Amino acid sequence: MKVYFAASTSGIQKFGGNYRYILRVLKSLGPEVMENWFVAKLGGKGIYKNSDDLVRGETHLLAQADFVVAEISAPSFGVGYVIKQALDQRKPVLCLYPDNMDPASVSDVFLGSTSNLLRVGFYSRKTLHQILDSNLDVTQFKGLAKFNFLITPDIATYLDWAVKSTKQSKSEFLRDAVVKNLIKNDKEYKRFVRKLKARK
Repeated sequence: MKVYFAASTSGIQKFGGNYRYILRVLKSLGPEVMENWFVAKLGGKGIYKNSDDLVRGETHLLAQADFVVAEISAPSFGVGYVIKQALDQRKPVLCLYPDNMDPASVSDVFLGSTSNLLRVGFYSRKTLHQILDSNLDVTQFKGLAKFNFLITPDIATYLDWAVKSTKQSKSEFLRDAVVKNLIKNDKEYKRFVRKLKARK
């Protein structure tokens, strides 16, 4: 598996320690972490002569990637562009921010996304290994189906509150709620599933 790591270059001075730690944990889990522009810059190297080379090179690398991990502590047009390109190419994206960061400062563009390929969550040095390990299975994303529905203003307000309280995306929160509160407690559905299995 090839992983493309993205983060803000302007955030290196403040968040560089976190960026490097994420890279170390990623590499320890086994996937190939691609030597892209950001990873090279974090290591004090440059790999492109000019901006045209950068765009061409990064576009080529992203096309080869299987998975994108983005650290979104520092706002960045570049990171947003990478995420948009990855989603357009149907690649799974995991956006991370530190657990000591106020969720209100995380862009609603991420928290409010309904894409089944985008996950947003917080991390600490204690939890990062488990978070990355559990999310790097691309098949989790491929098995999801997209479903849109209309909601009332009250539901919209509740979801806005819920994602900031639980630090989950709206999609994750709703999926968890359906599993925990509906599927696990619906006796009629369980009987239906048993009948389906008996027919196979």
